[in-house]
Amino acid sequence: MVDTGPLFETLCAYQDVMRGLVALLVVMTVLLVFSLPFLEPGTGPYAIAIVDIGLLVGAFVLVGGTSLVCARREP
Repeated sequence: MVDTGPLFETLCAYQDVMRGLVALLVVMTVLLVFSLPFLEPGTGPYAIAIVDIGLLVGAFVLVGGTSLVCARREP
């Protein structure tokens, strides 16, 4: 199992919230990807969309990774 400290004890108390947040991040990413074909490359909205994709992927990795560590913890 994974050896975690007091930080993960606190975070793992919110594991149900993290699952909902992962679902929300997936929905937001799907909506953003569907809007990309309607944006022209080189414009401001296109640049913002690309930065937004990076932020969403980063948040997904952070929250998803934390959720996985919590799932692998000893009860």
